[in-house]
Amino acid sequence: IPTGFRLKADGSGIEPIPGGPKPAGAAASEDERKAAGWYMQANKAFDDMEAAMAKDPAADDPGILETYVPVDELANRSRSPARQQYAQASSAFGEAVLRAATGAGVNRDEAAQKIRELTPQRGDTDAVKIQKRESLKNYLQALQARAGRALSQAKPQAKQTDAARRKALLDKY
Repeated sequence: IPTGFRLKADGSGIEPIPGGPKPAGAAASEDERKAAGWYMQANKAFDDMEAAMAKDPAADDPGILETYVPVDELANRSRSPARQQYAQASSAFGEAVLRAATGAGVNRDEAAQKIRELTPQRGDTDAVKIQKRESLKNYLQALQARAGRALSQAKPQAKQTDAARRKALLDKY
């Protein structure tokens, strides 16, 4: 019996399993394709967060100024370069998982709440930071599972180094 099918109750043949796995080689559904896009965005954001932490282990620690001053030029200038990268990546991650969850746009409050839920905040203990990082990984695994066939059908893209990515961006402008 092919994947995604079962024997009919009366034994007269096979029928698709409602909500079951799709036959091998079938095209990815619209939901799988959307989930694959959000997975790729979230995965890139997670990689960027990890890279910022590799450059500066304190990149996930919000400073006093950025904690209490709205994110504007003054708050951003108070951040180290690695902290700026971490903050941008966590924002991209939050957007990806919210859009995947809702299928719609998100407002500023929803995005800020998701970022607070998933990334370290001022005063978080090391145990909470670890828990939040594990939550990030869990979201990635869930998106990857939801994307299913769309990820296996996507054309792999070569990973660029940070230096190559920066050069490509500078060359663009």
